Amino acid sequence: MTIVTQTKLLEIINANRTPDNVGNVYMSDEKYQLVSKFDRSILKTVTGITKLKPFRNDFRDCDDFARTTADKLLSVCPGRAFGTIWTDSAEWLPAGSYHAANIYIDDAGILWHYEPQSGKRYQQKISGKRTLIII
Repeated sequence: MTIVTQTKLLEIINANRTPDNVGNVYMSDEKYQLVSKFDRSILKTVTGITKLKPFRNDFRDCDDFARTTADKLLSVCPGRAFGTIWTDSAEWLPAGSYHAANIYIDDAGILWHYEPQSGKRYQQKISGKRTLIII
């Protein structure tokens, strides 16, 4: 179990931003436990991805999937460095739109994006002109 301070978590997030990325990061706790391999195995079981389908714009869309995923994981694994990111960086987004997904830091200090609609995770710098992260 690896525990980091809010300051260390912010350092990891900032090190994973593209130079043009601006935005806010809101963290409610002073310390966080990094997401372990065990936590990741729980993620797919507790999220109930299929229960949110079918996609329905404004009612069962990306932000609903992301917030539900974060809520369910944190209810089973409280205090984890796991949250929601809203960004305008996806190329396919209409101008002025955002996409929401999940973001977490694993126990090796690596920042991951998690797409709750597909269950896939990937490493990528945080990009886009406008970003909001809540952990």
